[in-house]
Amino acid sequence: MKLFAPSWSSYSAAAVALFVLPLAAVSAQEVKPVAVVSVATIEENLADIIYLTRIAGQADVGKTAALVGNAFTNGFDKKRPSGAYVISQGSDFPVVMFVPVKNLETILETFKEQLGEPKDAGDGVLEVGTDQTAFIKEQNGWAFIAQQREHLTGLPADPAALLGNLPKDYNIAGRLLANNIPDELKKWAVDEMKVTFERMFERGAGDATPEQRAAMERAGRNGVTQIARYIEEVEEITIGLTVDAVTKKSHFDFSLVAKEGTPLARQFAMNAGLKSKFTGFLIPNAAVTANFGGKLGPEEIEQNVTMINTAKEQLMKQVDNDPQVEADKRDPLKQAYSDLIDVAVKTVQSGTLDGGAALVLEPANISFVAGGKVADGLALEAAFKKLVEVKKSDPEFPKATLDVATHAGVKFHTLSVPIPEGEAEMRDFFGPSADVVLGTSGESAYVAFGKNSQALIKKVMDQSASAGEKEALPLQLNIALLPILKFAQSVDDNPMLPAAISTLEKSGNDKISLTSTATPRSSQVRFELGEGVVQTIGALVKSLADNFAGAL
Repeated sequence: MKLFAPSWSSYSAAAVALFVLPLAAVSAQEVKPVAVVSVATIEENLADIIYLTRIAGQADVGKTAALVGNAFTNGFDKKRPSGAYVISQGSDFPVVMFVPVKNLETILETFKEQLGEPKDAGDGVLEVGTDQTAFIKEQNGWAFIAQQREHLTGLPADPAALLGNLPKDYNIAGRLLANNIPDELKKWAVDEMKVTFERMFERGAGDATPEQRAAMERAGRNGVTQIARYIEEVEEITIGLTVDAVTKKSHFDFSLVAKEGTPLARQFAMNAGLKSKFTGFLIPNAAVTANFGGKLGPEEIEQNVTMINTAKEQLMKQVDNDPQVEADKRDPLKQAYSDLIDVAVKTVQSGTLDGGAALVLEPANISFVAGGKVADGLALEAAFKKLVEVKKSDPEFPKATLDVATHAGVKFHTLSVPIPEGEAEMRDFFGPSADVVLGTSGESAYVAFGKNSQALIKKVMDQSASAGEKEALPLQLNIALLPILKFAQSVDDNPMLPAAISTLEKSGNDKISLTSTATPRSSQVRFELGEGVVQTIGALVKSLADNFAGAL
């Protein structure tokens, strides 16, 4: 099922708070933790260790670990989860751990060398430890452990209920309950963040120009405001790791739940049930593919437009101050850049993002394509042609060929970048020149490079047209390991690659993926590894070990 788990700018901004329990369970047990940690049953975790080590080619290691694990877990109930919860007591946040037990005496005897002889601390509490002490209390088949004796009062009758669905969904997971974090602590966190920003800003902006300083300050204050907003609007955050032998995949999740009725909840709701007209970027057998989309709320539009316009101001000043730009070319060049950037601004202001990208790797060939919806593709084309006209006398500007072809309403233009004769490997990939293709229509734009760049854009367009407007995620990024390794083998005769390629060809399931999903009040990011990826890592590690041993 699963194994261990570790402890968008939006997600990092929200990392101050983590998840809520069902309110009925909390009130019934009179425990309101600000955080919980969940560990799946010993039975499940040992089974997943065996599975992981087996597919990684280290089955004997897994069997040994399982034998040792079973030997050291006598006295535990291996069919129930373990965990911990953190409660708020003023400025203190004591941690209480809990494990399911069948025979506490057996456990204490097993770990007697580490824990020492238990001492009776009264009221059913035992004191253990040598250099550092801890306190244990058994209640209703659970052993509760804390650093202070007074933290073992008012214990929940069933601490597993505090974990909700975490033990079933993850091998190990964390959940912070934002609603249970005291308001004064949230205020303190925001105040400290503001003080830290002021200190770091003054230190980092010392050598900046007034324009750069203003841009840095504006971006920094926007970031602080966004983090403060997330502290107030996040209800739950969950992190967790799952190893699943059934689906033959392992994944790490990071998810947020917003308080009902907040701007954050409305933002999540806007991105639930998205549709895309650019799913053709998800090319089968490509090394990397991506499809993305989303709806932007007023605050996000304002922030992104401000950021783009700030960059635009800096670019205009750079053109004015660039001695290599002829005086009579500055205004036309600035106008061309301004027109290009204005298309980006209008696209953001439309409130809808939709697009994708793909990287195709073949022996001695690299091709890349990206594109998506734009607010005014005709203005983009006009701005590009204006830039080409301004730069036509610049010997360092790539050779441009306009209106080279048209496909399904998209006009193609090319830039040819010569590759020096001494760059033999680059010439193998791209030929004597690297061709960059720009494709534009009224509501779309594409850019591609590589030997087959124009054909690649057409392929993406045709696949997108065939699929039509299709249900899509806010983000879907796929990495296929097999074509990457085959490409690497075509350019580097590494002795480790054949074994890794053979492993993947036999097992399949070579995908690494990053996806984002949304519901009316939540958003989740998932990083997932296919079984074949783990097998390949195991094969590479074994090959490295064999090579190292052979060198001794």
